[in-house]
Formats: sequence, structure tokens, C-alpha cells
Amino acid sequence: MKLQQTLKSPRTWLAVGLWAVSAVVGLIWGYDFGARVGGTLGGVVAALCSVAFCTLLTDGLLSRVLRKPRR
Repeated sequence: MKLQQTLKSPRTWLAVGLWAVSAVVGLIWGYDFGARVGGTLGGVVAALCSVAFCTLLTDGLLSRVLRKPRR
């Protein structure tokens, strides 16, 4: 599949949107938790780990939901 066709696909934009939402949610919740436990530095570290975790979960979910049907 060519890049231009991929960028026109609604599935691609849906996946990008869900990844972005999960990254923002992970960033906010991770920072809030880390800041309460370990101060500002703990908040930043927890936020980065939480972003990675949330996007991995979203990627796994999207790979199952948006899988192309078999023929």
C-alpha cells in the first residue's frame, strides 16, 4: 500500500487519534501519580513510563480491532 493511500485511510487517522488520546491520558495520570509520590522528577519519570504503557496497550487493541478481514 502506498503512503498516499495509507494517509487517506480513515483507519489510519482513527488509529493516530486513539494513540494521541491514550498518550495524553497516560501523561496526565502518570504525572499526577508520580508527582504525589516522588515530587516533580518522579512525576516526569512516571508520566513517560505511563505514556509508553498506554500507547502499547492501545497498539495491541488497535491491531486486533482494525485488522483487515481475511479473504
